[in-house]
Amino acid sequence: MQENYRAWDIVIDDFYKLQSLREKIRFLVRFAVLAPSSHNSQPWKFAVGEKEIVIQPDFNRALPVSDANHRQLF
Repeated sequence: MQENYRAWDIVIDDFYKLQSLREKIRFLVRFAVLAPSSHNSQPWKFAVGEKEIVIQPDFNRALPVSDANHRQLF
């Protein structure tokens, strides 16, 4: 598989083999990064804790012309 397509290489059954909640959360984040976004910019970062996912805007991926007020960034 080409490197560009590795994000889609997810085997759903692997989720049920994971032991810790943190491992399961990290697995689910792999789906989240595939979510569509404005102009496919994926302007977010994920921080995985022991029992939580923190989703933060990535201002380096902001689109100043088409989203000047950052509405779509959030």
